[in-house]
Amino acid sequence: MESFWVLYWLVIVLSFILGIIVTIKTKKISGVIQSILSVILPIWSIVFSLKRNWVDGKDGEIEFFFYSLANYSLEAIVLLLIYIILIILFIYNIVKLFKKG
Repeated sequence: MESFWVLYWLVIVLSFILGIIVTIKTKKISGVIQSILSVILPIWSIVFSLKRNWVDGKDGEIEFFFYSLANYSLEAIVLLLIYIILIILFIYNIVKLFKKG
């Protein structure tokens, strides 16, 4: 489970750095949006995970997130959509940054 969190934070940090690089090099608004989402999304996810039953330690953050998705929690659905947007922006900006011409 720890390797998941290491990978998660590595992707978030790389996404933030890539957003800054794209903003500086290409002057694209997608870099700004990616940088902003890379900061806001983890903070929002942490605040969302505080709603779980953390006192007795039954629910982990990921289990609570998927449980909330299964129960059609609007906040969990919006978080998932924003994560998908962040992934799309990450791929788009990598392609634009390394595209020749």
